[in-house]
Amino acid sequence: MSQQTKLGAIAQIAAENFSNLVRENETEIQAAISKCAEETALQETEAKFSISFTVALNLDKSTQTHKLAWHVRNVRETQCQIPDPDQGTLPLAESAAAFSKPIAEGKLESVTISTGGKSVTIDQAGARQIVATAKKLAKKK
Repeated sequence: MSQQTKLGAIAQIAAENFSNLVRENETEIQAAISKCAEETALQETEAKFSISFTVALNLDKSTQTHKLAWHVRNVRETQCQIPDPDQGTLPLAESAAAFSKPIAEGKLESVTISTGGKSVTIDQAGARQIVATAKKLAKKK
């Protein structure tokens, strides 16, 4: 038997076994797919479900093994900036604390930040928002 004919026979048997394995495990696979859809809907993440079929050939024994596997792929992701050791960090919590009281008491009308020959002025409402955000970020660390 030529290698091409042999490979075709292997593929035909594998296809039949794939179909049989799916049919035999249909209830469990459907349940896993439903569970995946429910869990990802609650977590508001993308639903990813995998079904894989493997054909393993043992050439010494002239046998083939077929495996069907299914699973939910759970992935969690976070994204952040790549640290730059040449770039200093701002002490957000300390800055927020320094401006919190004057802003809350209405004593601070605006804040001007200057760097590199450019400046920006932030009014009282903007300063309140920055302080609130800085406090939240400081709590996360």
